[in-house]
Amino acid sequence: MEEHKGGRVKGVPSKYPRGTTFKDGKWWVRMTVHGREKWYRCANKSEARNLYDRLRAEVIEGRHDADKYAANKQAAPMLLDEYVKTWLENLPAKGKKRSTVDTYRGRLNKHILPAFGASPLPDITRRNIKAWAAGLLASLAYNTAFGCVLTLSAVLSEAVEDGLLIANPALRAGKIIKRPDTPNETADTEVAIFTPEEEQAFLSVVHKERPSFYPMALTFFRTGLRVGEVLGLHRAALDFTARTIHVRQQWSKGYLGTPKTENAKRKVDMSQGLATALTAWLELQDLEAAHAGRERPEIVFPGNIGGKRRQPFYMAENYLRYKLWFPLVKKAGIRRLDLHTARHTFASRLIANGENLQYIKEQMGHSSIKVTVDIYGHLIPNGNRAAVDRLDKLGVKLGVAGGSER
Repeated sequence: MEEHKGGRVKGVPSKYPRGTTFKDGKWWVRMTVHGREKWYRCANKSEARNLYDRLRAEVIEGRHDADKYAANKQAAPMLLDEYVKTWLENLPAKGKKRSTVDTYRGRLNKHILPAFGASPLPDITRRNIKAWAAGLLASLAYNTAFGCVLTLSAVLSEAVEDGLLIANPALRAGKIIKRPDTPNETADTEVAIFTPEEEQAFLSVVHKERPSFYPMALTFFRTGLRVGEVLGLHRAALDFTARTIHVRQQWSKGYLGTPKTENAKRKVDMSQGLATALTAWLELQDLEAAHAGRERPEIVFPGNIGGKRRQPFYMAENYLRYKLWFPLVKKAGIRRLDLHTARHTFASRLIANGENLQYIKEQMGHSSIKVTVDIYGHLIPNGNRAAVDRLDKLGVKLGVAGGSER
């Protein structure tokens, strides 16, 4: 592999290898491994340097496959929509959940393929992606637009691994699409929560108007479980002796799968009040099943709660949200706060009670404590001058303050 002093790639701008003339202005990387020389054409100096670094690392680590890189082959480059078909088919084998694959497929079909589907992979440039992302941001919420850019970046990164691209033009999505500034935004408005009065008003209305829904509503407020995790709860997940809930699965978009954070050891503590409510609820289910001459449901909150469905099955999230939750929120006369707000409320109560962040992280099922701090850090009470004043007292005990240095 040839390079200038300082490790820069040597470009050969005018001659195609083996004596064939090519257009001026093209950059090449040349390398020889085990006596076999290969040339790779690049669109510009930046691509050549990136490819050189990748090839050098592969050679040093003994994993170089010279035939993987098709930069100098004459075959027509693959179109994005052709490559995406295989990419989507391979996702389940890589451990991606069905709901995640459906999310990717929706973003691709609705936003990405209409813009780039007919484009050859090497023709998708960073400039094109920036222009497309700006259009998304003009018509979509930031998180939705950012998710589309991340999906495109994931596809193109895979194409780089497959040797169909030299570099991913969608890398560093945060530089392609930046979060717009929100005027007068303060940290205190980042996460909405139920006030104690709102929580009490809502649960009182639920207990009075829809008593069969009360144990489920209380579960949201006392555990901080995600919606899908509550919908997917089975009796076997409830340990009333230890007063814990084993979070093993979730019901989302018509599929029963693993939770968002896949941790088979995740346990959520069950308050005494919730344990009492759930025990009474399961006993009621047993009595109703015995009276009807059918087996008791293993699903803790089946889909026929308060509805007309005869067969117990997993509750649809839209039914929970729009037939149970929001109507009762309205009847309680409080703000239109979503189901997920109960999860934030649970975390905020723990913080207010002085629980440590590691415990909160475990209860919430966050992948890291950084996620917990990023979401709820603004709720953590600030320190005060008394904290640093206590350091002075420590110095006095050690005989340092007011004395000479050693």
